[in-house]
Amino acid sequence: MKNKYDIVYSIGHDCACSMYLKKHNLRVVSGPLDWLTSVPAHMRFNMILNDFDGFMNIEDFEFVEKNPNIVNDEKCDYYKNKRTGLYFYHDFPAGVPLHNSYQMVAEKYARRIARFFSNIRSHERVLLVWFSHYHNTTNDAWLDFSKQFCAKVNKSVDFLIIQHRENQFVPQKTIIASNIIRYDVHTVEKDKNGNNTTIGNEKLCNPIFAQFSLRVPRNRRINYAYKQCLIHGICKFIPIKSIRHAWRKKLQNDIYNIIYNRKN
Repeated sequence: MKNKYDIVYSIGHDCACSMYLKKHNLRVVSGPLDWLTSVPAHMRFNMILNDFDGFMNIEDFEFVEKNPNIVNDEKCDYYKNKRTGLYFYHDFPAGVPLHNSYQMVAEKYARRIARFFSNIRSHERVLLVWFSHYHNTTNDAWLDFSKQFCAKVNKSVDFLIIQHRENQFVPQKTIIASNIIRYDVHTVEKDKNGNNTTIGNEKLCNPIFAQFSLRVPRNRRINYAYKQCLIHGICKFIPIKSIRHAWRKKLQNDIYNIIYNRKN
């Protein structure tokens, strides 16, 4: 039996968590911390509890050179927020000066922050997920944050914590509290240069994420199944295999976004 939620958000440590959520049909809305990296959980707690105050002050941003030894996002320039320590790798268009791109990025994050708190307060079952190859946050820290955050939003919110433990090849589950589950597991995989890959050890991590799912209203589930059959019928009449597969993938993604109300 899967644990079902109305809304699921990543709170870090980087884009790997959002990638797992999307892969397991858990990510239907963009959050303020989805793609930001290099800051441990306790510092994110402070941002969230303080309503992300000062999160996007333009004077706090400094340009960062890309590491040629890892895979980079060539569509974007990299910036670090000196105040928060967060790195923005997927937001600022490449080759565009900061003063020209800042407003667009700031508005995007303002929208995501407002929606984050609104969704958490308006949905019955909420799950926040932390996934990290690098940081090991104590159980007491999670208990303290959970207590403060639940008081802030005036409701019970669940937490899923997945953190790297060297050579822990059988996930170790700990129930910290009735609303906090922690898994310690060897999340890391290395690339040919010896760097941690972004998504890490999928063989061990996928089964953990697979225990969770979204609660989708029955009428939307029926609508989704109907449109899936329609896609299958349409694609039968496309003779070229590569084009047929491309169209099927696009149509399925578009319908999935509608059914699950996906938003950026």
